[in-house]
Amino acid sequence: MESLKNTWKQLQSVQDPICITISMPTHRVFPDTDTDKINFKNLIKEAQEKLIDRYGKREVSDVLKSLNTLTEAYDERTQLDSVHLFASATTAELVKLPLTIQNNEVIINNAFDTHYIEDVYENKKEFFILLLSQRGARLFDALNNEILSEIENDDFPIGENPFTITDPTEASNAKRMDDTAKAYFNIVDKAVQRSSRITGLQVLVISTRRNFDYLIEVSKSPVIYLGNSLKDYNNKSTPDLAKQAWNHING
Repeated sequence: MESLKNTWKQLQSVQDPICITISMPTHRVFPDTDTDKINFKNLIKEAQEKLIDRYGKREVSDVLKSLNTLTEAYDERTQLDSVHLFASATTAELVKLPLTIQNNEVIINNAFDTHYIEDVYENKKEFFILLLSQRGARLFDALNNEILSEIENDDFPIGENPFTITDPTEASNAKRMDDTAKAYFNIVDKAVQRSSRITGLQVLVISTRRNFDYLIEVSKSPVIYLGNSLKDYNNKSTPDLAKQAWNHING
């Protein structure tokens, strides 16, 4: 798992002799996304032909494999405003950005063209959003008021609290209820800490105040948490979650 900043640094460090950068404007809603799918296929074909014409098929076989990997990873149903592909013999990276661009671009060089990522990163803040309840926890990578992606790895998403008490007699024991909640949020905190340590990102928590207090109480490093924005149970849209989190950060 990489943050956008770490992805940017990693792409800048690649030293393969043949690096191809593909950029394409995209749309967020149907039916324009269907047009994006066709445009994407045509752009990949153009890139493949340019590589073969310039270097020969044998010389660029590993780069073509990376392009095929990116073709399989592309999903027009989850778009922002542009998509950027970076392919070389050792690298295959697809980045979706909340950045409007005007034209398709195919650039072949001995380094990747990462200026669009740099443009997005100027005057913007990348952070995690933790959507937290005892029914589960989800983690999102956000940039200002935009969701870049949902984190899906060995840690996230996290399922329902396995320590939940169902026995009515036990459920009336306040200390027992607190202990089961803390045990669950300790698991969540450890998972969040791992993601924060890898990426260097801080975390805004959307939850009830009580659940946030539990999380902070059991946390090994509460300094990574930017604060708590109260969960709106009537609003489950991820774009709205990002706006809610960003508004909280900006006071």
